[in-house]
Amino acid sequence: SRLSQVSEKWLQKSSAIIENKFGNCSIFVIASTAVAAAPLLSWWLWRQRIRKDGNMETERFGGELVAQVLKAHGVKFIFTLVGGHVSPILVASRSMGVRVIDVRHEATAVFAADAVSRLSETIGVSIVTAGPGITNTVTALKNCQMAQSSVLVIGGAAATMLRGRGALQDIDQLELMRPLCKFVARCNRVKDIVPTLYQAIKVSQSDVPGPVFVEIPIDLLYPIAEIKANCGLLTRIKKKNFDQPTDLHLLWVPQGHNKLVYLDSRGEDQPVFLKKKDPRLPFWLRMALRWRIYRLFVGGFSSNVLHTHNNHISPLKQFSPRPKPQHLERVAHWLQRVNKPLILVGSQCTLHDTDHLAAALKKLGIPVFLAGGARGLLGRHCEYHARHNRRHALKNADLIILAGVVCDFRLNYGRALPPKKRCRIIALNRSSIDLKLNTDTIWKADLALTCDPCDFLVALAELVPGRIWEDWKLELQQIDKEQDLLIKEKAKLQALGHNLGTNDEKTILVNPLDLLLQTEDVIAPQAIIIVDGGDFVATAANILRPRGPLSWLDPGPFGTLGVGAGFALGAALCRPEAEIWLIWGDGSAGYGLIEFDTFARFSIPVIALVGNDAAWSQIAREQIAIFNDDVACRLAYTRYDEAARALGGDGIEIRDGQQATKSLKMAKALAECGIPVLVNAHIGSTDFRDGSISV
Repeated sequence: SRLSQVSEKWLQKSSAIIENKFGNCSIFVIASTAVAAAPLLSWWLWRQRIRKDGNMETERFGGELVAQVLKAHGVKFIFTLVGGHVSPILVASRSMGVRVIDVRHEATAVFAADAVSRLSETIGVSIVTAGPGITNTVTALKNCQMAQSSVLVIGGAAATMLRGRGALQDIDQLELMRPLCKFVARCNRVKDIVPTLYQAIKVSQSDVPGPVFVEIPIDLLYPIAEIKANCGLLTRIKKKNFDQPTDLHLLWVPQGHNKLVYLDSRGEDQPVFLKKKDPRLPFWLRMALRWRIYRLFVGGFSSNVLHTHNNHISPLKQFSPRPKPQHLERVAHWLQRVNKPLILVGSQCTLHDTDHLAAALKKLGIPVFLAGGARGLLGRHCEYHARHNRRHALKNADLIILAGVVCDFRLNYGRALPPKKRCRIIALNRSSIDLKLNTDTIWKADLALTCDPCDFLVALAELVPGRIWEDWKLELQQIDKEQDLLIKEKAKLQALGHNLGTNDEKTILVNPLDLLLQTEDVIAPQAIIIVDGGDFVATAANILRPRGPLSWLDPGPFGTLGVGAGFALGAALCRPEAEIWLIWGDGSAGYGLIEFDTFARFSIPVIALVGNDAAWSQIAREQIAIFNDDVACRLAYTRYDEAARALGGDGIEIRDGQQATKSLKMAKALAECGIPVLVNAHIGSTDFRDGSISV
């Protein structure tokens, strides 16, 4: 069409000139010659464009480009639930040494990628098929967004030529993903794949990390011969059905290949393609399809698109905001004038340099509360780590540093902070939105800085001379000792279960406090603890002590149930030497129990401890107190251990607290043999968390 427009303009101009000099006869001859030469000129221009943009008649395919970019960015694992829209990416990734882990639900794939992102400095990657595959990731993506995890989701899509024509699983995926992701994009040509993925990964890891989504239609991922065959421009047959004497001259081969050599390289059940067109296609449609395929593939495999240097694709640099010297000096000056400073450290501080951050906090000597993924940053036992009654510490502090901590519901929207007139507040956050949340009504910082909180604290430790706030530290340590003593006393009490038989009598079951105290003694020094649940997990947070930096994974501020299986999978792959403990409530176990099949297939030795109280206890506690009704709050004492065994793992049941340590050690022994194991502990209720709220 472009050539016709140029030819028409040229003929109009030239005909006017020729008519004045030679007459109408010459105009007819020249015009006829131009029309006859148009196909030759078109063919010549086509060949020149192909020489410039690279060879399209190749066996290479778009899935290889995706795998190359992921490999260059240090991606070691891809989590997926297989679908035809994305198969070429999975095949190419495995051939390039990237391990492909297929799970039983797309949400698990995203949760696993989330765990990889949190435990390493590489982006987590999940690849899901079109339509329902994309929609199944929505909750997990929102959890990533609120937890500020760097995750790349690559979604399949209907062919570009069939978009909006009722193709299978063809929906507007970009509009669905836009509110959940920092960056969303669709690749419209093969040559868009590499630069789009580059940009997506850079955006995901820069400033405030977050999930990104890239949609790649199916016709960009498969080889060009497959696309032509599906369009009726080639005929696809198996090699064993190929008649060599008759069909050899019709055989399609990649440019530069010998037909006989290429034919010998194909397996008997592999496809070969013949240059036989579908006779039902009219000429104009064949030409339109050829042009469309040319537009899809042209330049897709050229060196300019690949950004290669010595056959290596280099990742783009990421950006994070840095603290300014004048702000560091001001905070250092304030610290010299206070008696009860306090630091609250959130998950955002663990994006990098956790070892340097831990050393800096110990050097500062300021009592620290650790939240979210920052738990364990100072190890299991550290004199500066305060664990209990954060509200008391906040009300009595005279300087508070909020390092990556947001004044949302977790700090009572800022009401947990002391009045400004007797306490200075320094807020550090990569996000300007989180930095100022609720400052318009409830609280206001003396210094609010959009910067990397980890970098700020490390730099601050270099400016502040060594000082120990001994009295303040001892006050908080005494509170921790009293709370630990209270927990041990309550662990000795009986815990009753509800309605185990046909009558209304309650039965003595395992005390959850006692179970978790025994678990704390059994967990190895190099363990990662994943928590997924409500009441049982909240109790565990008061007892279990993470062993070191990046050894605690929880959902984050979204409070999503069902993260456990995916987190455990990602953690086990990132840290194969670590002991993986999954602390499950019986309600949340229902979301991911099927993934024991995945654990067994990939020999992931997870130890899952289910606190089975046969109820949604965190909801029931408040609902029954207000409405005197337990509707929808009761579950059953289900044999989750038998389900795990049926899915390829092993299971242990605990009904007596005195057998807990023995059973937990047995689970550890099974895990050391590479067997995933579920410990189903039937627990009763206690008054330990009376007064806690569910929302």
